[in-house]
Amino acid sequence: MAEAVRLARAVGALLHSDVSYAIGHVPVDAERLGADLLSFSGHLLGGPPGAGVLYVRRGVSLTPLIVGDDRERKRRAGRPGLAAVAGLAAALDEASETLADEAGRLWDLSERLRGGITERVDGAVLHGHPTWRVPHIVCFSVPGVEAEAILMALDERGFRLGTGATCPPSGVEEASHVLRAMGHLTAGTVRAGLGPETTAEDVDGLLQALPPVVAGLRRMATASGEAMARLGGSPDGKDQEGTR
Repeated sequence: MAEAVRLARAVGALLHSDVSYAIGHVPVDAERLGADLLSFSGHLLGGPPGAGVLYVRRGVSLTPLIVGDDRERKRRAGRPGLAAVAGLAAALDEASETLADEAGRLWDLSERLRGGITERVDGAVLHGHPTWRVPHIVCFSVPGVEAEAILMALDERGFRLGTGATCPPSGVEEASHVLRAMGHLTAGTVRAGLGPETTAEDVDGLLQALPPVVAGLRRMATASGEAMARLGGSPDGKDQEGTR
């Protein structure tokens, strides 16, 4: 973050950071981070949807998108959803009280998952820094195996994971430019999120289910490729004449 702030300052730009996946999991000090704006959504803390927080560094001027009255210091017209705001505050208080213990517990679980993936899934690639990361997200890919296929197979076994970047723009099917810049396999990144109810048994169950799922998908891909070769085509749907 410090390097991003430095680069933004050098060209006179403001820096905004979405800290939704950090709040409640690691300490977030706005002043120390140095960003001009920070935001997060309450539902990711266990609060109700419809409320979030925007931190604005002192001295930063905002132009309202919705005007009409003096509420929210003339930054946004209309009445706030007080019930959602109260729920967000309660969720934030609870997360703050348990942050140290819960972060340590989730870190141990994520290390257990990362280590198990490396040991049990041949060729799996872990994404993200081993230590400079949030404690509850594990991203990985298996070259040659589509992430969507892994997700569907695991879903049938009771495990709900995600793929690609979090919260992608609606209707956009292109690979995430963020994952691409990080060097990730954009079409094959699997994302596992750990939460307050996740247990060591859950992690071990996923580690038992994942290897045979990957092995089965690899066998299917091999069989498909061999069948297409016998038919004079290729797995991507192009016949041999069309590729010459």
